[in-house]
Amino acid sequence: MTVDIGYDLSDIHKQHNDLNISELSNAVDTPVQNMAVAEAYKNYAVGQTLIFATTVKHAENIAELIDGAVVVSAETPNRNEIIQKFTNREIPCIVNCMVFTEGTDMPLIETVIIARPTRNASLYTQMVGRGLRLYDGKKSLLLIDCVGVTGKLDICTAPDLFGIDKIPKSIKKEKINGKLLTEIEEIINEESAKMPDWKINAQLVQIFETNGKYDTHGINFVMLPNGDMTCSVGDGQIFKIFAEDMAGNSSAVLTYKSTVFREIPTAPMQEILDEIYQILVCDYQESIYLWDIKKVQKWGSYPATDSQKNMICRKMKKSDLKNIDIENLTKYEASVLIGQIFG
Repeated sequence: MTVDIGYDLSDIHKQHNDLNISELSNAVDTPVQNMAVAEAYKNYAVGQTLIFATTVKHAENIAELIDGAVVVSAETPNRNEIIQKFTNREIPCIVNCMVFTEGTDMPLIETVIIARPTRNASLYTQMVGRGLRLYDGKKSLLLIDCVGVTGKLDICTAPDLFGIDKIPKSIKKEKINGKLLTEIEEIINEESAKMPDWKINAQLVQIFETNGKYDTHGINFVMLPNGDMTCSVGDGQIFKIFAEDMAGNSSAVLTYKSTVFREIPTAPMQEILDEIYQILVCDYQESIYLWDIKKVQKWGSYPATDSQKNMICRKMKKSDLKNIDIENLTKYEASVLIGQIFG
């Protein structure tokens, strides 16, 4: 589950494949937020709990607020003794600073709390992995992500680790705060099924270009709620580019009536955009009026065709159609809706 404890990481800079540790420490190690971590432990943690902190001082400050908690750092001399007492349930909670990311024999961990934000997928996996070992009587692992405001930073969270789509920006954080992964996935699926506001689609693509410093080559992409992008090339064929992962990579597929018949393997997002453009230029000149945004803008203001309207009506639920003035759609608006429907 995710618990919003008020972290504000919007001004933190990236460093190598993670975050600037000094800036991160200043942002998360505050009395209010440390108390919020302690409250998350008291309200949600189950059984033997391991908390990951940013620095030794951060770990100490959190541990002071939790009854019976013990701090373990690289300087702790009696780590094996502490681990044994933890396994014997004599110590309920250990707060550590990057000591137990790997290689420690510590199978009885029933709750992991991530109070050390990271954009490094490997590090995040290692932290969570501490709690995934089997132990007699242990039924499951409770994973608690301590989150907040991230700005433009992509921070690893539980949904990333378990293959759940990125959380659309249209979902307010209050809606997923404290939710289990299965509940978050259901919320994301419901949001992704909603129709986009086609009137702002071009703006969303422009924001994607600006924030990521990408060149979309003027392709008429439809931006989906989960960050994926689609482009129709006619005859039921749709290109889909998947939202970039933590490392800035993506992949793409070409589908025909929802069946994948061409795949573009994982690569940096700009390389995916470049390859899609090359495919369109070489193989889809006859449908350039569908994928070239400049050409689309020329005909897009004309009324939608009967064929477009019929396709939308066939594929959309009646409840969704109530919110759309089908008869007054433009060709461009209809094309965006179709891109969403088949996305």
